[in-house]
Amino acid sequence: MTADELSLARAILEYLSRHPQAKDTREGIATWWLQQQQIEQAVRRIFRVMEFLASRDFLVKRRGPDLRVYYELNQRRLEEIGHFLEEPEP
Repeated sequence: MTADELSLARAILEYLSRHPQAKDTREGIATWWLQQQQIEQAVRRIFRVMEFLASRDFLVKRRGPDLRVYYELNQRRLEEIGHFLEEPEP
């Protein structure tokens, strides 16, 4: 098996460990189980990145009427944001 296939095997077993009664077809597993895990991983990564940008004061966090946190560009930091964007990626 390739490293990618082993990673996929782990993802399937992790899902089944959390949902031991789950059953589905190959298509259902690809569509629902794995897609949901990818979404959850993306949300965690995005949260960390948004918090990093807010800690640099590039973003402003505001609580909306629904009590969720909304992020928006800090217009007062455009010059610093420009410098950040010009930095080479590691």
